[in-house]
Amino acid sequence: MKKITSTDIARLAGCSQATVSKVLNGKPNVSPEMREHVMKHIRNLDYKLKCKGELKRVVIILPSPQKFRLDGYVAALLNAIIYTLFLKKIRMEIIQEDDLDFLHSHLFDGAISISWEPELTTAWFEHFQLPLVRINVPPDPRIIENMLGYVNMDSERTVKQLMDRLYSLGHRKIFLLTPDAFEIEKRRTRYKTFYNYLKKHRISVPESRCIFNMRSCTPAENLISVKKAVSDGATAFILVDEGYAHESYKIIRNLNLSIPKKISVICWGNNNIFQFGETSITGVTIDYSALSENAVYLLEEILKNGKHKNIYIPFNIVERNSIAPVFRKRSKNKLHDDIINQLLKGPMLRKDLADVLGLQPYCGHFCRVLKQMFMTNTIEYHPESTGKSRLIRLNILSVADEQK
Repeated sequence: MKKITSTDIARLAGCSQATVSKVLNGKPNVSPEMREHVMKHIRNLDYKLKCKGELKRVVIILPSPQKFRLDGYVAALLNAIIYTLFLKKIRMEIIQEDDLDFLHSHLFDGAISISWEPELTTAWFEHFQLPLVRINVPPDPRIIENMLGYVNMDSERTVKQLMDRLYSLGHRKIFLLTPDAFEIEKRRTRYKTFYNYLKKHRISVPESRCIFNMRSCTPAENLISVKKAVSDGATAFILVDEGYAHESYKIIRNLNLSIPKKISVICWGNNNIFQFGETSITGVTIDYSALSENAVYLLEEILKNGKHKNIYIPFNIVERNSIAPVFRKRSKNKLHDDIINQLLKGPMLRKDLADVLGLQPYCGHFCRVLKQMFMTNTIEYHPESTGKSRLIRLNILSVADEQK
């Protein structure tokens, strides 16, 4: 098959080869009409810059402006992709998901999408038959396309690791704090894994362990929600979304909860600033460099070999001192009550009573409790018994008065 050249394009488009060269290289001094006219013939001839299977020009697709702010996740990921493309000397174009029509007058080899809208895939292939790599978007099983690949952070495995860690520390009432409603509306992987984990551990209504849509509520409303969770027995919080983690953490601090003694805290998307506070917070961080490098690698693979696949990258879990074994309030009267329960069965020798309770006959706490119970007339000693063989019996009348 004859190789298509810029001369062939110029002849069919009815323009000079210099004009074609300007269009191919994105140079100015070409009218929009002429640029689109030349591009039409370029696409009709299936002329691509991938003459040697090399990735030379990439489009980066951002979410539409009403759906994100250029900070946090989007900014960090965009910065990583730009730097990766710079190191590989690949040219780029940055557009928003609503402006795909703009690309009809440009030449490129494929696109990397930061947008999370599922409809983008269909819109892209309606416009172009070129490779597309989507980042942090669940693969759609309904769309089978050889030029479509996904690079995702492995949220499922990470949530399971976090829950296993908290469960190993004795936590059973773990709450998920999310800033946006779509966390549950679109059943994102984090929420689905959290939900399924609780279901597996026989929590009948996992939604009751979540506080949703915090970004739309006032600080006072969020304070009430978190306070209610604590009163319901919450022992650990997982804060989702680094853009709102500071606000969630501030609410917890306003309740004067001791971290990690009374409450354990994990921040998803932890900003490095959390490690410098009074209590450094355990964080789940995104590996932006790995995301961008794998996205570019996958785009190159699709371009060269026409092979698509899904790549999953583990989160980095940085455990600091904001999580600890679950706080269990010790009952001051526990030993007192245990002694009464044993003596209700009948009088016992001091050594036998200690053995049943798993104590030494003359350990300090045991001696103090017995002395206090004797002083309050709760127990009586047999006058003829001494030492370890001293017989202890319960003063039933005194216990009855105590219970009243």
